[in-house]
Amino acid sequence: MKIAILTSPNQWFVPFAKRYLKHKYNIVIHASDLPKDKGWAPMFWQILEDKNTIPFTMFEASSGEEIFYKKRESKDSKLDIDKTIKEQFNLLRIVNNENYPAFFELDGHRYVLKIELDKMGGVSLLDFVDLTLKEKEMVLSWRNHKDIKRWMYNTKSIELNEHLRYIDTLELSKTKQYIVVKKDSEYVGVIDFTNIDFKNNSVDFGLYTNPFKKIAGVGRVLEETCIKYAFDILGLEKLKLEVFSENTRAINLYKKFNFKEIGKKIFNNKNVICMELKKDYN
Repeated sequence: MKIAILTSPNQWFVPFAKRYLKHKYNIVIHASDLPKDKGWAPMFWQILEDKNTIPFTMFEASSGEEIFYKKRESKDSKLDIDKTIKEQFNLLRIVNNENYPAFFELDGHRYVLKIELDKMGGVSLLDFVDLTLKEKEMVLSWRNHKDIKRWMYNTKSIELNEHLRYIDTLELSKTKQYIVVKKDSEYVGVIDFTNIDFKNNSVDFGLYTNPFKKIAGVGRVLEETCIKYAFDILGLEKLKLEVFSENTRAINLYKKFNFKEIGKKIFNNKNVICMELKKDYN
């Protein structure tokens, strides 16, 4: 079966959509038990109805008694100041922080609230394609630092134009993603994912720290972030890496996170160790 999936960018469904790219039919996916709950934002409306299980329907055509949800508007994100946060938590879960954030009105003033789940313990992630020019230049200065590029396969310094062109190619890439990691508002490093393979549920990854800041435990933060992102966000099951054998500090870090050596190779007359971590479902 071939399925063509249409979804907007930067949505939670994107990693799952990529798994179905090799299917054949044009099938509509709707987050409800059709023909019930047709219309706009069905998942959000059902969360507001306090439903814990939300079915997804895949169809080419459907019929039956119809129930429609109306399109959500900015006014639907208004909070009731006389209710507790707990009473309105489902509403806070579904607001869009940028397009229709939660808000309340008091004494003639409008106050906007933004909410996000802190999955990474104070860590925030910035995709390379969303960086400002200043941030892209910052990342390039890290990458070209002698303490960083010495551990790269490509040890040459990269020019700004080359760097910017490469970032442009990432916007449409289905197999690569580069991310800046911030910890407590501090830029701490970069994690990258290449050879993203949803068919075999695997990905290669790399990381490097901000060489201009000495931050205690930054390697652990980046490593934990890589693992959580690959397994929990991308939904993959196998994380792979390659590291020069002389980089004992990095190897010891990987071993602490239960990466296992699966092979060796030679690159530019240097010994390289191949390591792997599989998702633990226990």
